[in-house]
Parts: sequence; C-alpha cells; structure tokens
Amino acid sequence: NLGVATFLMLDQQQKFERQAKETCSGPEGAPRLFDLVKVADARLKTAFYYALRDTLVAQDLDQVRRNANNPHPPVRLLRRK
Repeated sequence: NLGVATFLMLDQQQKFERQAKETCSGPEGAPRLFDLVKVADARLKTAFYYALRDTLVAQDLDQVRRNANNPHPPVRLLRRK
C-alpha cells in the first residue's frame, strides 16, 4: 500500500487571497483558526486558508453549543483544550 497524497495548485488558490487577508471574528469574539496559524512562507497562506476557511476556535463546549446552529454565516467550530 503506497498511501494517498493530495496536492494543491497554489496558483489556483489565489481566489482565496482576499478572504485570507481579511480579519474577522465570529460570534462572541471567537477567532478564526486561520488567524492563529503563523505561516513562514507567505506564498502558502492561501493554501492554509483553503484548508481551514472560517473555522472558529471556541473557548469551551458551551460556546460551541451556543453557536453551532448559527446559520449566518454557517461556520465550523472547534474547542480549544
């Protein structure tokens, strides 16, 4: 078994450049996971945004529950441990 590899064409990820440069926070001030990641090579920043998008980092499980069904805009949430 050789496994599986996934490749992203960086030149095709430029459509996410504007969203990657925006700063925003979610409900209750939850930060985006993307904004917490430090990328050493700026050329890779849009690839990280492609993978993480607008995933929000919640402080606790109660914050996740309060915001999990928020339809505007729908987001992914994860809990900081």
